[in-house]
Amino acid sequence: MIDREQHLIMKLSEECVETALEMSQYAHKSIIFGLENSHNGSPTNREKLVAELNDLFAVAEMLEEAGVLPKGWLSRDAIEAKKEKVEKYMEISRQLGQTEQNKKI
Repeated sequence: MIDREQHLIMKLSEECVETALEMSQYAHKSIIFGLENSHNGSPTNREKLVAELNDLFAVAEMLEEAGVLPKGWLSRDAIEAKKEKVEKYMEISRQLGQTEQNKKI
């Protein structure tokens, strides 16, 4: 039998996989059809992206509440470092002609 901590860790793994798969699908659809596109009254691609991220962050928050993740684990420094890295590689992509200069990604 697994305990609550183990269950939450497994749930985080599940949400990471689901988020990766769903985000890939919605990201592609967003590029092809736009973020505001929906099919037959379903949520828009933007709403689906937001929902998947909220599911992932909900489990991360539960892990913090359970003491698995330390309070304040989310690091502004780490986030800013990742953003810089993404911008660096986006600039390389732009220089190679793969990303438009003035278009937000």
